Amino acid sequence: MKLKQFSWSKTLVVSAFFTLFNSGISNAFLFKVLGVSGNVKLQVNGQVSNLRPGTKLETGQVLIIESGYCGLMHANGKILEIKTPGSFPAANLAKSITGNSKTKVSDKYLEYVLGQLSKTEEKDMETNVRKYMDVPGSVQRGSSKPNTGSTASIYVDLFSSNQIMPAPYFISWTPIAGSKGYDVSLADRFDEIVMQQKSDSAFIEIDFSKLPTQVDESYKLVVTSPGTGSKSVKEYIMNLVAHADLGLQADESAAANMVNGLICEEKHYFLDAIKYYEKASRQEPGVESYSEALSKLKSKLVKK
Repeated sequence: MKLKQFSWSKTLVVSAFFTLFNSGISNAFLFKVLGVSGNVKLQVNGQVSNLRPGTKLETGQVLIIESGYCGLMHANGKILEIKTPGSFPAANLAKSITGNSKTKVSDKYLEYVLGQLSKTEEKDMETNVRKYMDVPGSVQRGSSKPNTGSTASIYVDLFSSNQIMPAPYFISWTPIAGSKGYDVSLADRFDEIVMQQKSDSAFIEIDFSKLPTQVDESYKLVVTSPGTGSKSVKEYIMNLVAHADLGLQADESAAANMVNGLICEEKHYFLDAIKYYEKASRQEPGVESYSEALSKLKSKLVKK
């Protein structure tokens, strides 16, 4: 059995689940499903059904992978990915989680992730995921169709107000037909330009750690296309705060990136959440719950 194991927390659990887990009750909660792809099923009391994201795996149940992928999170926050076909009793999977992790999170983050997974369980993933994206797992930067017109507006893939850390961020926008380049500028609260960069394409990477003031400062971002006279539809506010200790997974697995995205979204680090969701979607493009998390968050970007 080929298992890829990651640990999120040493002993942190939601108290109600912890009690059940240690009580020996036959239907004790062991895992929640982060995401699945391929032919993955769950056997409960001899009955077999398709496994869905957010489902609880309990003692006595059996995970069956005929082909595909399954990402799981244990009740104590440890993460497990299974990519090998086979039948896996939930109790055996729980026993396979050993060792400690240097990565720790507080109870409130664990409760939040478990809560989000419970919401996922209630949705129809087959139809809902395509509400926002054409292809599950695809990651698009800006619009695929350039805006036309001599003064077409530039829509940047940002929120009106963005909480960020002093780190590099990849920023994209709708391309303008006929544009031969773009100017990107950041101004401080006194409208003094503190950074200007040029880009030949409709995206750029900005390292916010190199700005004069890196903590408790707000900057206004504007994108223009000098050759066409086009300008971003608004000034996007970039609120720079100190690095936050969110207890994120250091691992680069798809399941870990999904969990990191959920935590960042809960703490309103939306650009960081998008980054992690994109990573998870690229790593496991067939997992609809990963691409749905990305598409739902990106659907909230400024569109007008």
